[in-house]
Amino acid sequence: MSRGRSILRPLDVTGTPHTSVGSRGLVSVAGLAAQGLIRFAVLFVIGRFAGPMVLGVVATAMATAALLVLLWPSTSGQAASRFIARARGRGDAEELSAVLGHLNRRFVQATLVLAAVAVPAWSVVDGHARGVGVWAGGLLVAAYLIGLAGQGYTRGVHYGCGAVSRVVAWDVATSLAGLVGVVGLLVAGVDGLWLLAPVAAALLVLTAGCWPWRTATTQAPGAPGKRVALRRELDVFVAYGSLGTLASAGLVQLSLLAARLAGDAAGAGQYAAATAVALPLTLLSGAMSLVLYPTMAQAFGRRDRDAVAAHLDRGTRGLLVVVAPVVAVIAVLSPQVVGVIWGPSYAGTAVLLPVIVGAVLASMVAVPSVNALTSDDQVLGIRQISLVSMAGLVVAVVAWTLLVPRLGVLGVAWGYAAGVVTIAGYALAHQWRSWGMSWRGPALRTAGLAAAVVAAVVALPAEAAGVRSVAAAGIVAAWAVAGRRDLAIWIALVRRR
Repeated sequence: MSRGRSILRPLDVTGTPHTSVGSRGLVSVAGLAAQGLIRFAVLFVIGRFAGPMVLGVVATAMATAALLVLLWPSTSGQAASRFIARARGRGDAEELSAVLGHLNRRFVQATLVLAAVAVPAWSVVDGHARGVGVWAGGLLVAAYLIGLAGQGYTRGVHYGCGAVSRVVAWDVATSLAGLVGVVGLLVAGVDGLWLLAPVAAALLVLTAGCWPWRTATTQAPGAPGKRVALRRELDVFVAYGSLGTLASAGLVQLSLLAARLAGDAAGAGQYAAATAVALPLTLLSGAMSLVLYPTMAQAFGRRDRDAVAAHLDRGTRGLLVVVAPVVAVIAVLSPQVVGVIWGPSYAGTAVLLPVIVGAVLASMVAVPSVNALTSDDQVLGIRQISLVSMAGLVVAVVAWTLLVPRLGVLGVAWGYAAGVVTIAGYALAHQWRSWGMSWRGPALRTAGLAAAVVAAVVALPAEAAGVRSVAAAGIVAAWAVAGRRDLAIWIALVRRR
């Protein structure tokens, strides 16, 4: 009963966490996984029961809002997590109040401006969505944007305060409510963009329930110079972070919009279905990042380069040895995977899926390298990743310009892959050279795996389920034998964690 009341009461930003760091990490990973599954379930029920065209409309609206959120609100959550924790660690209530006050104001200002932009932006992207007028559709997208932004920001505030269980409980409860609302509308015969309404409403409720209504104190750091310096530090962090996030994480949102602009809503639905299958794989790299990032930062702090190199090596090898065979199976059996999950209406998704899961593999394997790059010097690391991410975005746009007129939505997938590989390739190559890693063996094995998968995807008929299954099993077996040493290292690392 007391736990339920604590969840319903406003967040106490000065409260002391009653759980260990390890417990909060496990709760965070579990909440991330649950939220990912519920998000997939929302897209699944829409795609299965309303069809590719409606899925394309809803996914495009979500992508429009998610892309705009990356312009500032998304990184506000990261800033809240970092700077609130710092102020709490110092025991400085005035700094804590100043951080919350400034981030709250900036978040509200940026989110309201972006919500206003979302209305005309939606009219440009898809102003003729079935069953919804231009203005009504734009307002739905704006409402979803506000809720999505609030979800990310309030999560960062809670993480900074150590109140992980509270925000996870709100996340899961409201996400389930949104899913139930979508199912209810589908049963009632409603389709089109109105299916976004329950999801948007659930996110708005989450934002209100998790907003930091009460701060530590109404005072701010006494010296005017200190106030100005703190505000500048916060704004610079969010600005650099937003730039990098927009160009890297925003690439998948841009690809969804590009798929919509490349053809009709049904083509965008096929593309959205492929990303819905591929992107949940990133939950594993996200969980790895939660462990590696603070561990590497601590190692850098004590100038233990051997420990940083060991974490970088084990994390990269572990993700590669675990994720690569999963990606290989999905790519080789893509017609069967799509048939089971989405049904016969999504035949075009099977062609897109191998390309997108290959890009996802590249981005996941690069996560430890990105963590190592940004753990050493926050400003330098963020600047580097931001510039590289912008380069990846340029590569993707150039590829879309060249390929989409010829290949349509498949050209969008190849352009997305080219951008992701540019970003991931730089991070991996930079750390490989900087730390003198012995990654020649894993690189050669991965190249062999990729060649075998491409040969199977191209040469085997889509309907040959048995032959494709045998080929996938053979590829995985060969990978397991060749990478057995890396697999043993990964298992040992997991046991220690």
